[in-house]
Amino acid sequence: MSDSICERDPMFDEAVNLISNEHVCTPAMLQEGLAVGYHRACNILAQMEDAGFVGAETNTGKKLVLLKKH
Repeated sequence: MSDSICERDPMFDEAVNLISNEHVCTPAMLQEGLAVGYHRACNILAQMEDAGFVGAETNTGKKLVLLKKH
């Protein structure tokens, strides 16, 4: 298990659930949805990218969401 998985933010699962119906994700979306600061939102977003739930940034600076709810 990688360090990033071992040290996931306690709100990681909530963040994944929050973005699962979206096409893109930004730190601002996580800030608003989770009521966290910018730095923490960026860290959670990086953890979601490491886990494969979000992909590369689009030309607008948003990250593509790769996970979809069924």
